[in-house]
Amino acid sequence: RLVQFVVREGHFNVSMRLYKSPSYLEPYHLPSVAVPLTDTLYVLLKIEGQHQLKYFLLSVLDCWATPSADPHQDTQHKLIEQGCPHDKTVTYLNAIGEDTTAKFSFQMFQFVGYPEVFLHCRVQLCLPDSPEPCAKQCPRHWRNRRALADDYNRIVSYGPILLLAAPSSEAETHHSSTDQQDPAGPSPWLSRALIPLCVLAVLTVAAAAVSVGRRM
Repeated sequence: RLVQFVVREGHFNVSMRLYKSPSYLEPYHLPSVAVPLTDTLYVLLKIEGQHQLKYFLLSVLDCWATPSADPHQDTQHKLIEQGCPHDKTVTYLNAIGEDTTAKFSFQMFQFVGYPEVFLHCRVQLCLPDSPEPCAKQCPRHWRNRRALADDYNRIVSYGPILLLAAPSSEAETHHSSTDQQDPAGPSPWLSRALIPLCVLAVLTVAAAAVSVGRRM
């Protein structure tokens, strides 16, 4: 997904993409993004276009998830707040605010109970020589306050992300017990061993019958 900035320096785009691993080689593709609750999600935010890179660095102010596409919905799960991780599973994977990309990951298990979620990030374009540093110092000790909207910070969203429930322990137990059974049935070695025993039993019965007949 893209968000466009229209500022004094020109028009700029920032994209958000989701990936399956920290190598960032296997992207998810909308509209069929389905992520198991046991997985870690890898996020890439990026200023698009080589001709745009000389102007700005990319900062991430806030990131959060909602059950609907509305980023202002009351029900939210905060991931990043004022440039610092808010969710304990969030991990920064590059020096955010010092590059034209921002990479971070978080775990999906905290979204149990929702069939799908939407991810939102408020990103900011920073001039490299700005008096206010683009990279945030964490942890931040002053009172949190919502970032004010201006031409240089916008919200980029991604979704829906469909959540796949983890298999239940009962299903896993049943699957495990099924796996332990031999799908081919009785062992062929056992079948071969039973053949001579059956023949011997038949011969014994026949001999006994002949012996009884002679006595009579």
